[in-house]
Amino acid sequence: MEMKKKYINRKKWSRVLDSKFGFCKLNEKNITGVAGLLFIKQVKEPLIKKYKEDLELKIVDNNYYWLQIGIENSNYWITAMYDDKKNLIQYYIDITDRNIIKNSDSYFIDLFLDVVITINEEGIILDEDELEAAFKQNVINKKQYEGAYLKAKEILENIQQKKKELDTICNKYFDILIKKIENVIELKM
Repeated sequence: MEMKKKYINRKKWSRVLDSKFGFCKLNEKNITGVAGLLFIKQVKEPLIKKYKEDLELKIVDNNYYWLQIGIENSNYWITAMYDDKKNLIQYYIDITDRNIIKNSDSYFIDLFLDVVITINEEGIILDEDELEAAFKQNVINKKQYEGAYLKAKEILENIQQKKKELDTICNKYFDILIKKIENVIELKM
């Protein structure tokens, strides 16, 4: 087990057979970083996540979109997942050790713990077992372990107040980047 780098452009994702990617700088009033949109044109097979007995979501399929937002000096990375009709499916928030903002090669160091926010604002913490195993195997230290839980709980506690801001930022950058991607697709056809 080791901490992994996860890139905004998802170049090495073996599930995805064909895709397009666009990115831009993110500069809002209190937030700087990068936004990237992956148009997942074709996949080997869909990806369906079962979070609970009554909650199962398809998060990857042909013609789906993943908008990623990497924020400088933060310990989380946001992925807004959209279906083939451009409807939001969920927010997936990776808790990170650090974010490295470098344009289309931006990435984060994954700290194992994740938070899902469904469209009905239900918050779910994922991969607690992975975080626990990483701590027990000395892959992460006590400060990283406790920091991951603190950040996940902070996100869940603040989602009611921050959801509108999150929606606004994601909608804005989805609209900006979809135009870039559609122009690339049109030029190649």
